This record gives sequence, C-alpha cells and structure tokens, in this order.
Amino acid sequence: MTATADAPVRERSVALDADLPRWTVVRSVLRWGWAAAPRQLVRSVLLFLAGTVCLVLFPVGLAAIVDAVVRQDSGQLAFGVSFLAVTFTLNWLLTMRVVTEATVLCDLTQVHLSSHIASKVNGIGGIEHFERPEYLNELEMIEENRLQFSIWPRHALFIAQLAMYVIGVVVVFAVIYPPLGLLPLCIIAPVLGERYALRLRERTDEALASDRRFAAELFSLSTSESAARELRLFGGIGPMRERHRETAARIRGRSGRAALLGGWLQVAGWMLFAAGFMTGIAVTVHRASRGDASLGEVVLAATLVLRAQGLITPAAQALEKLLSAGRTARRILWLERYAESGGRQEPASAQDPAPAPDRLERGITFEGVHFAYPGGVAPVLDGVDLHLEAGSAVALVGENGAGKSTLVKLLTGMYEPTAGRVLVDGMPLDRISLPAWRARTSAVFQDFVRMELLAKEAVGTGDLPYIDDAERLRRALDRADAAGVVDELPERLETRLGKSFTDGVDLSGGQWQRISLARGMMRTSPLLLVLDEPTASLDPVAEAALFERYVEAFRSAARAVGAITLLVSHRFTTVRMADQIVVLDGGRVVEHGDHATLQAAGGRYAELYELQASSYR
Repeated sequence: MTATADAPVRERSVALDADLPRWTVVRSVLRWGWAAAPRQLVRSVLLFLAGTVCLVLFPVGLAAIVDAVVRQDSGQLAFGVSFLAVTFTLNWLLTMRVVTEATVLCDLTQVHLSSHIASKVNGIGGIEHFERPEYLNELEMIEENRLQFSIWPRHALFIAQLAMYVIGVVVVFAVIYPPLGLLPLCIIAPVLGERYALRLRERTDEALASDRRFAAELFSLSTSESAARELRLFGGIGPMRERHRETAARIRGRSGRAALLGGWLQVAGWMLFAAGFMTGIAVTVHRASRGDASLGEVVLAATLVLRAQGLITPAAQALEKLLSAGRTARRILWLERYAESGGRQEPASAQDPAPAPDRLERGITFEGVHFAYPGGVAPVLDGVDLHLEAGSAVALVGENGAGKSTLVKLLTGMYEPTAGRVLVDGMPLDRISLPAWRARTSAVFQDFVRMELLAKEAVGTGDLPYIDDAERLRRALDRADAAGVVDELPERLETRLGKSFTDGVDLSGGQWQRISLARGMMRTSPLLLVLDEPTASLDPVAEAALFERYVEAFRSAARAVGAITLLVSHRFTTVRMADQIVVLDGGRVVEHGDHATLQAAGGRYAELYELQASSYR
C-alpha cells in the first residue's frame, strides 16, 4: 500500500488568519485586555476620556480671556481665568493618574498574554509547530513582539484620546466657521501613510525571517562555549564571521530600503495633515481681519492647532505600534485556533476521546502506517505493519534515517500518521485521550533537556504528582544508576542545578544524562516506556548494563499491566537482550524476531550485527 495510491492521505495546512475582519481582531484584543485587568481597563478609559475633555476645553478658557481683555469685560475675564485654572489643573491631575493606571494595565496585560501564549503553545498535543518552518516563523514573530504587544492598551488609549481630541476640534472649528469642521479629516493622510509604511516593514520582516534566524544562529555559534573549541580547532571563526557579515549586510540592505520608503510615506502623510491645519489658521486670521471672527477665536484656533502639532510625533509612534500590534494579534489568534484543533490539521473526531486502558492485553499494532514530515516529499515511514506484544521488550534498529525516531513520535502522539493507523489493544490511538495516553507513557530521549531546577524537580518532573515524594525519587535515581550524582551535590535533592543561577551547581554531560534517565524512571507502571538512545554517550558495556537494569525494573510492570519497553539503539550488544527486534530500512520493516532467529536468518540484522561486532575485535 502506498500513500499516494491506496492510503487516504491527511493534508496538513493551517490558514494564518491574515484576512480576519478587523473587528474580530479588535474584539479579541479587548477580550485579552478585559481578561487581564478589567478594573484597570475601565478606569484607564474613563480617565483618558476625562483628560481629553479637559484638553479640548482648555483653549476655550484662553479664548474667553483674550476676548474679555479686548472688550474690557471683567465678568468674562473672571470666568475665563477660573475656567482655565480648573481645566488646566484637572488635565494635569488626570494625566498623572492615567499614566499610573496605564502602566499597571500594561504590566498585567503582559503577564496575562505571556501565560496565555505559553498555555496555547504547550497545550498543542503534537510538535509540528516546532518543526514546520512557516509555523515556526509565526511563533518566532509572536515571541519577538510579545512584550511590545503587551503595551497596546497605552497606545490604544492614546489613539482614542487623539480621536476624541479631533472630534472636539471639529466641534470648535465648526462653531468658529462651519467649513473648518472638515479640517480634521486631514488626519486620514498620516493614518494611511503609517499603515502602508508598517505593511511594507512587516512584509520585509517576514521575507527576512529566515535570514534573521540564520544570523542569530551564526552569532550563537560564534559566542557559545559549546562551539568555541571546534571553531578554533578547525579555523572556522573567520568564515563564520564573514558569513554573519554577509547575512547582516543583506538584512540591513533590504530592511533599510523598506524603512526609507516607509519613512517617506509617513512624512508625506503628516505634511498633508500639517498643511490642512495651517490652512485653517490662515482662514481664521483672514476672517478676523475682516471682522468676521474675534481675536479670541484666532487664539483658540491657533492653540488647538499647536496642541495638535505637539501630539503628532507621539500619535505617529502610537499609531505605528498599534498597527503592528494588530498583526501580532492576528498571529495570536492563529495560535489559538491551531491550539484548539489540538495541532491536528484535519477536523478532529466528533466522538469523545476514550480513556487510556488500565492494562495492555494484546499490545500496540501499526497497520499500513505511512508518514512524511510537513514539506517533505519522500515518506519516512512507508507502509509499516508491525505488532508490539503486550509485556515485551522491543528493540528498534536500523541505520540513520530508517524511521526509528519517527515511529517513536507516532507512538507518543507527537504526530499522527499521514496514512494508516496505530492501534492500542484494537483501539485507534487517535481515539484515545492524548493526555491520558501520555500519563501512561514514559520516555528518555537522546536529546534530553537540562532542566535547571532543584535536583528533586529535575527528576520529579517525570511524574508530577510525586515530585515531592522522596521515596519515589530515590527509587527512580536507583533505577537510573544516578543516586551517586545526587549524593555528591551539596544539598542533595534540594540543590539548584545549572550555571544560570549564582547558587546553582553545573553538572557534566554524563551527570545531566543520568538525571534525565532518572526522570524517565519516575513512573513505575507505564504502559509504554520509550528509551530513544538515552545512553548514546556511554560506552557499550555501560549501556548494556543499564538496559538490563531497566528491563529488570519494568518486568513487574510488564506482568502487572502488560507494559511494553521500546528501545532505540545502534548498539547490538544491548538490543540482543530484547524479546523482539525490529529492523527498519528505508521506512519499512524488513525483519523482526528475537536475536537468535534473526542471526540464523542471515538477513539485514545479521549483516549489521557482524559489521558492528567486527569493529570491536
């Protein structure tokens, strides 16, 4: 059976909400702000509105004073002075208060959004979003703009204040001379200029995303401790620096051109805005010279324009940030929808997920399983038919790229088959609740994580309900032969690990690996234990001894719940102890059986075994 001819292929594609209606984006942003800090949001809006009213009315008092002086009207003068004093004082007090409220609102929004984004990213069952370039770009753009996006309330409130100010100016100008009420429409020019300039920069940033990531990788390599020895030994520092310079020059050239063109668009928009308002002042002065307007009205118009001019620069910056926040909001909405789908690219089953079985009776079966990574052409798994017997220890062997780790990813629910299905005691794995299945699975990987936590936490994360259970932790350490590592630490299980902390203790590579192994040993009765080359840095004898300990430790689980131990290894001295050995080649199962059977068959396994054995003679 082939994925193209006989198997139903599941397409993988996710729309990146670029065409969502603006109101949907605005509503979502307000929803996040309300969820973060509803009281602060309401208070900030009310304070901004009150401050804007004072800002618009302040020049009215000034105009009244000027007219009173011209007419020598003491009553109007007293009113103008009092009105000016009240609006000025209120505006000052409100401005001070709104700065504090807006700062608190932005801080709370940042905390909420960080938690929200992290929960969505980590709530996705699979890992395709970490391995598919176009999705990874979106996630990186979210991360890069996350902190800037969190201060959107400040920018939004400022833009709202500017909009109210413009409305106030329209009213005042219309009272002075009705045609002047159209002048605030000039604000459309800078808005369009900012919008097109931002769109140009965003497209440039998206086009340069891979170059920026490559430049960051080159910088990391040239400044990291892990790469320092090889770069110096192989003379790679100079070429690395040159490639970084070329990449940076390419980024600067394209982003510089976009910034220059965007700058001209912004300047043109604001020049049109300024020209319109200066025209308004000229018209008002001309009418005053003819006796159609008072001197106070001229002062009022000039003051409003001067105040508007003072708002131009911060308004331009706020508008640019707000438009950029809209693009980030679309990316977060994409992440929400992707997370809600569980990372699946096809509609999830309408049926409620089934619980994980309490024990395995028959085992795990692969039926015609095909798999190709997103964007890949050749299948990594090509029609795999395989049965893993309940209660058995199974070893996967094969050359690099044969599909061993991919098969593990399917078993642990990191991906779903492109075609075919995986059955657990006859139940399709995609029908079983993924969290429930993973709660009955444990694993140790070659590319393990160095968790810079307390030692007990770095181990206990393998079974969170027992993270503080000293007895469970000690048994896991013993099974992983890692008790000696912890016993040498100054505070033992309470010791902070890692060099990122002043009181942290850094471990050697082998010690970190032992901690990882202990983490994988925390669960005492998993239905599936995966050992994906977890001891690759150990010598063959040490690896064989450890695997023997693991198998022995989980024999009781195998008897009690039918647990399957799955070992991925290149070392045949280890895999020969497995009950069943599965040989993968080119994404297909070419042989399976125990060591003696496969040796007697004289096939691919015997060839690989002899080839490796000869290297030790």
